[in-house]
Amino acid sequence: FEVMARLVAAYPNLFGKPDDPEKEDFEDEDNWFAARYGWLATIDAVAKDRTQWDFYLNMAIVEFLNYLCFLRDKEEYQSSRQHEK
Repeated sequence: FEVMARLVAAYPNLFGKPDDPEKEDFEDEDNWFAARYGWLATIDAVAKDRTQWDFYLNMAIVEFLNYLCFLRDKEEYQSSRQHEK
């Protein structure tokens, strides 16, 4: 569990800070799916179809987390650009 704690601490943009009030609450009805399926839900959201799951499942964890950060930041950037127009 020590490795997981270090990964969570290294990626606060994905996992939130332990005392962050905006940290996702998986008890919330809207997040039940992610809470139940965890990584599988994340991989399913990233992969275009089931045939790409192995590609993501075989990725090094740091590479995968960096990719998730990239996707999240890209989405926020594009959203902010649309609001500026």
